[in-house]
Amino acid sequence: MEKTQKKSLFETPLLSTKVKTADVKLFPETALGYLLGPAFALMANGIVNTYLS
Repeated sequence: MEKTQKKSLFETPLLSTKVKTADVKLFPETALGYLLGPAFALMANGIVNTYLS
């Protein structure tokens, strides 16, 4: 019998960072890169500021 290897967490399509096309799609590249990323950074900043003040 052949042993099958489990895929690493970093090999899943969700965390794939390889550029496969020159076209940028609305989701996930634009949504994650330009909308959710800065929104989460601002929320984290607000939480830390509330904790420190």
